[in-house]
Amino acid sequence: MPAALSRIHGHSLKEAIIETSMAVVFSTIPLWLFPLFSPIIFNVPQGTGAQLVDNVRGGELFLYAVATLGPILYLTTYKYLQKNEVEAEDGTKSTSYEIDLPLGRTLAVLSALMAIGFGAIFGSIRLNFVVGSPLEVNQNGTIFLSLLAYSFSILCFCTTTYFRNCVTNGAASDLMRSDEANFLAGWRKRK
Repeated sequence: MPAALSRIHGHSLKEAIIETSMAVVFSTIPLWLFPLFSPIIFNVPQGTGAQLVDNVRGGELFLYAVATLGPILYLTTYKYLQKNEVEAEDGTKSTSYEIDLPLGRTLAVLSALMAIGFGAIFGSIRLNFVVGSPLEVNQNGTIFLSLLAYSFSILCFCTTTYFRNCVTNGAASDLMRSDEANFLAGWRKRK
């Protein structure tokens, strides 16, 4: 493997990890911010850890997992989906679709299936709390499964971001900045 190619992949991975970390921190603020500051602001008997566990116990991480999968579907299907039309000798046309991103089809299908599954699990948990059911929800199992679901969706998000960065030569953010600079230069030159 040429050194330049490995450097590009290293840059792509670094950018993907940074983007994923920022997404995780800011998207989960509703989960951890209140438990972190509530003992300071309010007189609450529970500690920060117990409040955080209560938030996760309700299945909220399933919602965050589904919300993380949306950008994957957008990126793989909207940005890199290509329509190929082929005309046969007899004049019939056939259309095929291809996702021009490494593992794009796998990530898109997996994301759609996970979103449906995680949404159904969250709905079942909430329905059990609202309606009441003779079946008792296993709280520890819910916490474990939601942590696993969220972690896997974050891994898929990071993988998609990494491949996107590789396709754009490791410089997706640089490419966006370049597009913005070109637009501004054109805007300033107009009369």
